[in-house]
Amino acid sequence: MEKLVKTIFPPKCIVCGRYGRSMCHRCLSGCKKIDIGRCIVCQEPSVGGETHAACFNSGVPNTLFSSFEYEGSVRECIRRAKYNSMEFDALKDLTMEGLRYAWKAGIFYSEMLVVPIPLSPKRIKFRGFNQAEVIARKVAEFYKLKTDFRLLKRTKETLPLSELSRAERLKEMKSVFVARPEFVAGKKILLVDDVCTTGSTLISCSQSLMAAEAVEVQCFTVAAVL
Repeated sequence: MEKLVKTIFPPKCIVCGRYGRSMCHRCLSGCKKIDIGRCIVCQEPSVGGETHAACFNSGVPNTLFSSFEYEGSVRECIRRAKYNSMEFDALKDLTMEGLRYAWKAGIFYSEMLVVPIPLSPKRIKFRGFNQAEVIARKVAEFYKLKTDFRLLKRTKETLPLSELSRAERLKEMKSVFVARPEFVAGKKILLVDDVCTTGSTLISCSQSLMAAEAVEVQCFTVAAVL
């Protein structure tokens, strides 16, 4: 049925309007890729996005890889997908382009469980979906990994993070998530989200996962704010 619908109503690039794909190859190739990784703790450059030894402490993710700068068509695609499930095809196209870039950059994930950053029940009710789950499924498909959406939950609402400083975000996100040890213990976890702004959400999730005895936590986001 989906193929029939696309034949009758061919998809159109959300950026340039060209028919054929929800995000065409030309617009995807124009998305600005991040060529230098950064430490999730200090935000300074690091090889492959590894957390610096001097920054590493219990609960902090081992790595963070983000494919694109959060600007231009990348920003447009992600923002539209947050509030409209009809834009998921474009988000999937962008995610796959980001994963191909990660592979070429030598980012290989194996024997990991893919876990999306969860939304609060209130936001799920308002939106009807979690776009991080869409991304997580594409990551799992690309790297041939399994997903689990049960093991991490958001326990409370937070203030709008866009209005807070990095220090305030880290404080606001403390103890926001809870992980279920029966699903987490002994596992290597790959946390997935659409955008990394300050890393506070990823760090908070990682702390909960490590407290539930995860062996290792790595992070992948489609984009990052630099």
